[in-house]
This record gives sequence, C-alpha cells and structure tokens, in this order.
Amino acid sequence: MLRIITIGAYLVILIGVLLAQDNIKAPPVDFFQEEITLVVTDSTASVKGIYHFRNNTDRDFDMPVAFPFYTDSLNSFPHFIEAYIEKEDGKQVLPHRQLTKFAGISLKIPLQAGQEMTWNLDYTQKIGSKRAVYIITSTAAWKKPLERATYTFIAPANFADITTWPAPDTSIVINGIRSIISHKQNFMPTRDMEIFWK
Repeated sequence: MLRIITIGAYLVILIGVLLAQDNIKAPPVDFFQEEITLVVTDSTASVKGIYHFRNNTDRDFDMPVAFPFYTDSLNSFPHFIEAYIEKEDGKQVLPHRQLTKFAGISLKIPLQAGQEMTWNLDYTQKIGSKRAVYIITSTAAWKKPLERATYTFIAPANFADITTWPAPDTSIVINGIRSIISHKQNFMPTRDMEIFWK
C-alpha cells in the first residue's frame, strides 16, 4: 500500500512512505530551501518557484509531487504552468498532469543518490481582486523548518498601501517597479505568502 504525506511551500509534495511492492520505507529527502517570486499586475499573479531537495540515500529514485494552486471565486486555475530543471544546455521540462480531486498538478522529480537538486515551477493565474496568495504553510508537514528561504514580491510602484507576508526586510523601486523582499533562515511559515494593495 502506498501511503503519502503532504510537504512543501505552496508546493505539496507527496512521497510514498511505504513502497507498493516490497513495503520498504521510502528514501528520506530533505526540502531545505526555496526562493519564491510572486509578480502581480491588476489582473494576474505569476509565480516563479525554485525548490531545493537533498536525497540522503544511496540510490536514485523519482519523487512523486503534487503541487496545489490557490484558487477560489476570484483566483482562477493557472492558464500557464511549466515545471523544469535548469541545465547548462537549456531546460529539462518535467511532464505534469492536472489533478481532479483538488486544484493542482502531479509530476515526478528525479533525485540522484546522495545529491542535492533544484527544480523550478512557473505559473500564471488570473486574479479578480487586489490580493494574491501562494501557499507556504504546508512546510509544516516536513516537521522541520527551511534552512533558508527568500520571498520576493514584485508589483507596479503605483500600487498603494502594499502589505506583504512574510514581513519584508528590503523594498526598492526601479523604473516604476517595486520589489519587496523577505529573507528567512530556520523558517517555519505560520501563514501563507500574501500581498494586498489598494
């Protein structure tokens, strides 16, 4: 029987705790770092996510991943989605399929024995309010904080009264674009990544 657990940061990763055929525990994997960039306009929210994993075992395997999207009556399912690994000669696209039980996709992440790896997921969705959300509270399922995390919000500088979480430590405006950045260490999110404006 394949039992799965939920992990991630607006990412929900499903790792088999028991392998189907031989009932052997799945290899331990650390999700130890992420960089999330959330870009908003009047009508869209675009996310660029970079996720870092560490395979602590002596064997290669593909890790099943289920990635949910924040959707409601004002936030549509993404119309653009791309999962990939950056290579020196270009992108290695990771095939995915849309899930039916919740708003998300599933895919497999290749992990090499004893190695750290990084994969990316970009998506864009339409939004119908002055608010955008990226789920990061699912990190708690790992039962350990992220070693490092960077959360960047990018918005037009003319957006008024911008509020973000995680709380920022840097805010700059260049050519009419505001970048708001939060750097975290040993971080366990207590709420989701959000931006509001007027």
